[in-house]
Amino acid sequence: VGDAPWSEFGSSTGTIADWDGDGIQNLLVGSPGAGGEAGKAQVFNLSGLSDEVVAADVASATYSGADGRLGHAVHAPGDIDGDGNHDIVLGAPAADDVGVLAGAAYIYWGTGESGTHAPDASIEAVAPMAAVGVSLEATAGAGSDTVQSLLIGGYGADPDDGGDAEDETGAIWLFGFSD
Repeated sequence: VGDAPWSEFGSSTGTIADWDGDGIQNLLVGSPGAGGEAGKAQVFNLSGLSDEVVAADVASATYSGADGRLGHAVHAPGDIDGDGNHDIVLGAPAADDVGVLAGAAYIYWGTGESGTHAPDASIEAVAPMAAVGVSLEATAGAGSDTVQSLLIGGYGADPDDGGDAEDETGAIWLFGFSD
């Protein structure tokens, strides 16, 4: 259940094998409208045979600006940095670090620590209106739990950077990782 009106709690969800190292599967939930559309994402414990959600969140992240819509997309791809912990990626398609609706994707390394987390890495748009982070996906290497690539969508991206609104056809960026 969301913690405030119009928080849009549950707009995006994902499961994590074990974010905090307690042996219990976790649930990742985005609330892009939280905090006046700054956005928020939370990690909750799933416990018991019924997969009942425990009320208290294990960890959370909040966008530091006014209208990032952090949590519009959430993804728990597995282990990105190869340290054996499960990591998460959060999309903030309205992040405005370089202009209106530029967007960003933020990566949080799984540390096993509870509380509020700041991003450990980010992939940010280079121009306004790209909406980077509107969608997220990852792939693992054959026979491996380590993430090999991360796909980040931006529906407003202008591939030829011409600046014309009608040219904003969208794009997907592919980022590769190595073991």
